[in-house]
Amino acid sequence: MSEFEQALEELAQTLGDARAAAVLETSGIELAVWGSADFETVTAEVAELWKAAGSSEGLSPEPPESVVVHGPHGTWIVLPLGADYLLALLAGPDLPAGKARFYAHEWAQEHREAFA
Repeated sequence: MSEFEQALEELAQTLGDARAAAVLETSGIELAVWGSADFETVTAEVAELWKAAGSSEGLSPEPPESVVVHGPHGTWIVLPLGADYLLALLAGPDLPAGKARFYAHEWAQEHREAFA
C-alpha cells in the first residue's frame, strides 16, 4: 500500500461512511485509490467534470475550490491538489455532504505540498 493509499484509507476511516477515494492527475490518470469503485471510469469522469467546471467562465473566472455532486447513493467531492492533481471522494448517502467536504478539504490542505 502506497503512502497516499494509506492516507486515503485514514480519511475514509475518519469519515466512517466513505465508499471510495482517489488521487488522480487532472488528465484522469489515477495515482492512488481506496475503496470499491470502477476507478478507471471514475477517474476519467471526474477529470472531465473538473475540466468542465473549470471552463465555466460564465459562472466564475477563477477555477473552482471544489465540485460537489450529491445524489441518492452518495456524494462525490472533488478538490484540487495543486494545478495538476485532484482528490475525489465518494461519501455514502448517510454522511452529510458538508462534513465530507470539510474533511476532504482538510486532507487536501495537509497533502497539497506533495503535489505542488
